[in-house]
Amino acid sequence: MSLPTLRTTPQGTVPFSHPCLIGATGTLGRKILDALLDQFHATSISLILRKKPEAGGIRQHSFPVDIRAHYVSDYADSEEVTKALQGCDVLISALSHKASHCELILVKAAIAAGVRRYMPSEYTVNIDDAEYRTAGTSNPISKGRIEWADQLRQIAVDEEKIEFTTIVPCAFIDYCLETGWWGFNIKKQTVPTKLAQANSPRTGCTLDFTAEAVAMSLRMPPERTRNKRIHIAETTYTGKDILSALERVTSSSEWTITPDASTQSSTTETDPQPDPQPDPQAQSSDAEYEDFVITKNFDDSPSGYLPDGLEWNKDGEFVIRRKTLDQIVEMIIRGPEDIDQEAFNGAHAQYQMPVSSETFKGAEREG
Repeated sequence: MSLPTLRTTPQGTVPFSHPCLIGATGTLGRKILDALLDQFHATSISLILRKKPEAGGIRQHSFPVDIRAHYVSDYADSEEVTKALQGCDVLISALSHKASHCELILVKAAIAAGVRRYMPSEYTVNIDDAEYRTAGTSNPISKGRIEWADQLRQIAVDEEKIEFTTIVPCAFIDYCLETGWWGFNIKKQTVPTKLAQANSPRTGCTLDFTAEAVAMSLRMPPERTRNKRIHIAETTYTGKDILSALERVTSSSEWTITPDASTQSSTTETDPQPDPQPDPQAQSSDAEYEDFVITKNFDDSPSGYLPDGLEWNKDGEFVIRRKTLDQIVEMIIRGPEDIDQEAFNGAHAQYQMPVSSETFKGAEREG
């Protein structure tokens, strides 16, 4: 994954220069860090990492030596986080929903440290959708996400204590297929009935595309992203489309349609500060939440379909190439090196255009 070097913004300056990332060891966090390193000098990037809870020691991770890594005992320790944020102008959260209780603490620490903007960890379907908000109140996790989005908007827009930018990708297509999170079992070539029959158009992104969007948003004119929810989409899909793509790429029509079953608990973050002794009630809520999100990834809910996101960055200066569903599936099955790069470049040349003040037109939503 690589973002091209920034040439210039309309103002001639870089809007943000000292990003801080929390959750850099997670599945998406690692991708965001790679994207940031393509756009910023390592010396200007800060990370907030957890110490080992069992021994108070420091986890061993491979990061460029020039990156400023700050280790804290707990993400919820406001004093430690505030100290780590000194000199940063934007805080990017890549924590899982299992650590969502830390978000308000992080924002308060960012405000105390003089951080200008906060990017919440809300890389999911559009929780601002009315149908989602009605259905989501039945689960404590989705309800908490709705309440937090509203609270962040109030802190930023009404109280003007900090700015925010929320990137809304809907679904991580590559992650959900690779891990079997949706229910497609690539190894056994099985798929649940409800997914095999799903025919409602949905939108989604790869982890790389999402991470690049996060990094690019920091390079855009700040007024275009200030207090906005940015819809992004790399491609469209249906459950039937995915099954057809899997059959084509695996050269097999022997995929087995299986009875529907609830998903297993999973996460896109490897360091969510899990409880030492998992709470059965919390585990049940988590499983229900994941089933709820997966449903939005395949039913006809507006929260999982953001066609305006397909226009995002269509006139942008940065080359963030959109993969088709077939190319994403091929990358998962055969590896990224086996994608027909010449055909890929030709198919996506329309996304390599100069930046303009209209870059986010259609995909931006006021806070």
